[in-house]
Amino acid sequence: MTPTARRRRWLAAVTPACMAAALPAVAGTVSWNNAVTSGNWAGADNWVGGTRPAAGDDVSLAAADSISRTVTFANPDPALALNSLLVEAGGGGNFALVVGQDTLRVAADFTLGWSAAPPHAGRAVVAQSGASAVHVGGNLALASDPGRRAEYTIANAATLSVGGDLRVGDRGRGTFAQAGGTNVVAGTLHVGHPTAGGVGEYTLAGGSLRAGTVRVHAGGTLTVTGGRVGEDTGFAPTLVVHNAGTLAHTAGQFVGRVINTGMIQFNGPSFELRGGLVQQSATTLDLPATRFLRASGAGLHVVTGMTSSGTVSASQFMLGGFAPDAPGTYVQNGGQVAGSGNASQFSLIRGTYTLNAGRFEFPAVDLAGTFTHAAGTVSLHTLRVGGNNGKYLQTGGVLNVAPEGAVGFDSTVSLGLLDLGGTTNWGPGARLTVSGGTAVLGGLQSWHPTAALVVTGGRVTLATDAAGTGAAHLDLTLTGGQTRFAATQHLASLAANNVGHAVLEPGPTPGGKVLVTKRLTLGGSARLDLTNNALVLDHEPTASPGDLLAPIRAAIASGRGGGPGLASSTAAADPSKALGYARASEVLTFGPGGDATFLGQAVDASSVLVRYTLAGDANLDGGVDFADLVRLAQNYDAAPANGSTWFNGDFTYDGVVDFNDLVRLAQNYDAALPTGPIPGMRGNFATDLDAAFASVPEPSAPVALLAACGLAGSARRHRRRAAAAR
Repeated sequence: MTPTARRRRWLAAVTPACMAAALPAVAGTVSWNNAVTSGNWAGADNWVGGTRPAAGDDVSLAAADSISRTVTFANPDPALALNSLLVEAGGGGNFALVVGQDTLRVAADFTLGWSAAPPHAGRAVVAQSGASAVHVGGNLALASDPGRRAEYTIANAATLSVGGDLRVGDRGRGTFAQAGGTNVVAGTLHVGHPTAGGVGEYTLAGGSLRAGTVRVHAGGTLTVTGGRVGEDTGFAPTLVVHNAGTLAHTAGQFVGRVINTGMIQFNGPSFELRGGLVQQSATTLDLPATRFLRASGAGLHVVTGMTSSGTVSASQFMLGGFAPDAPGTYVQNGGQVAGSGNASQFSLIRGTYTLNAGRFEFPAVDLAGTFTHAAGTVSLHTLRVGGNNGKYLQTGGVLNVAPEGAVGFDSTVSLGLLDLGGTTNWGPGARLTVSGGTAVLGGLQSWHPTAALVVTGGRVTLATDAAGTGAAHLDLTLTGGQTRFAATQHLASLAANNVGHAVLEPGPTPGGKVLVTKRLTLGGSARLDLTNNALVLDHEPTASPGDLLAPIRAAIASGRGGGPGLASSTAAADPSKALGYARASEVLTFGPGGDATFLGQAVDASSVLVRYTLAGDANLDGGVDFADLVRLAQNYDAAPANGSTWFNGDFTYDGVVDFNDLVRLAQNYDAALPTGPIPGMRGNFATDLDAAFASVPEPSAPVALLAACGLAGSARRHRRRAAAAR
């Protein structure tokens, strides 16, 4: 059964169906005898003509003088049903109807304050209390004409039911004060008037107000200091606060939905909306500090603007309208904005949310607009950047991603942006998946050992070290898109497959950035570009560094040729440069504690090192000199089972040390050539040395030839200093 049907059933119970049928065929008009200033309804002498009202009569309690009158309703006939009732004070005096017992039934309309007379100070008043009941089949109107004043009060256990609309301040000034009892309106409760300039005030201090719809118009004020608007079953009204209307709340509950295009004043400590709140007023809605707004049911939907420093709890939170011209704006300057349950979701449809302070906590966040995180703390379980305008911009504060949480992009996104510049904490099992758009990870990052970053598309930039100030925990998987490292990185693992592409961005100083990882996997068409930087493979203790050299050599050889693998785009543009690699134990000197550094990074003896350097730099010190020549000479023409390595003089990555490698070294040689045999040199090295240096362009070649003839003692080779790889 629909809520409307339930309301009609309830009204059928409290308003006898036989009311209209009991009316006589011809109804009369019965008026109060104004000579009686205070009297009882049941007294026949109190009525004009000496006859009290009968069923079907139109009854008038009206005066146009300065005398105040009071009529006390006492009905000896419980089945009596009037046709209509008018209470009118057309002069300076008041006309009051007091209903403290029995039941008053009006089949058609009940009007307080209606006349074409000029404005006046008198008031039409109904005071209902006790266990009385007033049932109106049509409309109940307070102050139906300009200049009229009308008041209706209800208290105790009294009941008022209106089959049509209740109009408070229809065209004049109307006041409805409910301190208790029950007010049931099958139609619409209007407070104020949309066009006629009526002024209406409805005050709910206790009891229950049930209506199909409540509309607070311009000139209208609904003040709730207690009681309850709506019921959980049958009466969950929609409360509409229109432009220039005011809802002032101190206490009490709202079961239905509130739509605000006017003004809401949060005067009490808490405001509970069981049916939700839609904020679409041109005036920004402000929730002050120490105030608590709870919006359940449909939750909170801010179509226009809202600010808060207090506490907001919402089952659902939507920001912005669905139309292109309806961007919502929400500014949080403190307090807390949070979901009320595990299924709560924040959806930024269109517009901007700015967090300047406080806490924002929702299990699920969906962004098609811009969320600016300037300060404060955001805690969430899932974050989806959707649509071309979806953006999460963090310039400060803390972002906490819950255990097993997921952050990612709509797969159709091309312009979405996730820019994290504050502190980001990724909980156990949390996962960031980038399938499109742009993600920038900066600030202070903290990744749980079971958290992961997966890039399948789009663009990702790690602007700061993923290890933050702690250990390397991040597992990074690349299967597509492009990932750029703008700072030195410490990773638990890097696995690039399919068409994954990663770049360690070049800097002004070669080796200025280092990628440190425990595990490296390059498969498919994946490519890791070190540019002019370095790599430290700080592998697990169970792996042998010797087992890693052959795959590293193969990956560099592939990448050097423009294919997948380990590459340096910087070296590809300069034939004198290359990627050199070696075991740390081969090229570094370790202290008593087994410690050493490589380009500022602490390494152990088992680490494998890769760096951008000069071709021929066997020991990875950044230059090519006699020490490198000795390494090549001692391994010349050697053919070890697993192939030769860079440290042994294989500068062409083919697994052998031969004339081609000697030429590459000669082209960058930066020291005096030897005048005698090199200890440990192998094969035809002495013969090939002449040819290799002779192939080097002037001015090096003549000097090399002199050296080969034993004349280097009197003629030094011009030093071709290329201090560090550029």
